[in-house]
Amino acid sequence: LASLKALAEADAAGQSAATALDIEEIDVAPVDIVAAEGTPSLDPAAIHTALKAAYGQIEAFMKANGLENNGAPIAITRFYDESGWGFEAAVAFTATDAAKTKAQAASANGPLKIKQTYAGRALKATHIGPYRNLPEVYRQLEDRMAGKKLDPNGQPWEQYLNGPDTTPEDQLKTDVYVPFKAT
Repeated sequence: LASLKALAEADAAGQSAATALDIEEIDVAPVDIVAAEGTPSLDPAAIHTALKAAYGQIEAFMKANGLENNGAPIAITRFYDESGWGFEAAVAFTATDAAKTKAQAASANGPLKIKQTYAGRALKATHIGPYRNLPEVYRQLEDRMAGKKLDPNGQPWEQYLNGPDTTPEDQLKTDVYVPFKAT
């Protein structure tokens, strides 16, 4: 009964119960990305504004440098604490060697960077629902890591498979990844 009460209270608070969250261990291959850093407060409106601005910069940069979008937007967490959320907004791309070289030169001294994503083992969970419930997804991933005695190996990230401008909040789909050291 206590569990049922907690589940009902979580649903009433608009939080995901997330007990049925499917977590899998996967191998992640690196991809080329264009990335822009941001550090908004933890206010959801500030985060939305900062990410939207970063993705806008990335889109313009990609267009100007002949890079083709090759995936859903990514947000790599640099830090998350009471001071705010430090992130790298990123978009995967494909390009000819010449376009990639041009983009690398254009990004050399600017705010946008050409780099590759993490490669290796990671836990992955798919969350469907409001972004405000993502901390619960991270808690479950951290619990799984602790339960399996896995050591972190880099920065976690999210990939937004649809967006709040075109999708109802309860249908937002986000893949969440937490890298760990292979044993």
